[in-house]
Amino acid sequence: QQFIGHFKGKNYLKDAVRKQAWCMLLQGEAKKYTEKMAMVENIGYTNVGIDNEAETEAENRLIPNPTLLKSRLLFDGGYYSEATIQLEKLAPERLKLEEQVEKQYRLARIAQKTGETEKARAAYIKTIEMGKNLDLYYAANSALLLGNIYEDAGEKELAMDMYRQCLSFDFHTYRGSIRGLAKQHLSRLE
Repeated sequence: QQFIGHFKGKNYLKDAVRKQAWCMLLQGEAKKYTEKMAMVENIGYTNVGIDNEAETEAENRLIPNPTLLKSRLLFDGGYYSEATIQLEKLAPERLKLEEQVEKQYRLARIAQKTGETEKARAAYIKTIEMGKNLDLYYAANSALLLGNIYEDAGEKELAMDMYRQCLSFDFHTYRGSIRGLAKQHLSRLE
């Protein structure tokens, strides 16, 4: 609240309001989450990816799965085992396709961060396959990160294939940064 009330800039305001909404959702206050998210569209700008993501979430008016959200926040804080525990609570048959893809993506990210490269590879491949036709960033970022894994392993052709695949996806959230990184890696390898 301090940041929102006193910040003189124009970026990160949408994300700050969204994070307040997330707190409400994680406390079981779905109605308050919805009310707070309605404010996102009327504050700040979408000059940075995180604000763009916040606005897209507000426009979609879909309430995130609280367990996936909690896992995401735990991961972002470096609490990988706790994030995994949250993901293990989610039965795939009870999730929408978008949630299944997000779960798979988060498992891949955790595996990569904890040094389980083969597990990360398999999970990224599964994320790409499951999410390739969705307007979400998970498949594209999985291709980018899988390309990084291949590049680190000296598998140049596989890395280039993944970077090209990343560029082939149609998505909006984090589009500029993900595609920019894929282009950088690709131009360096060509």
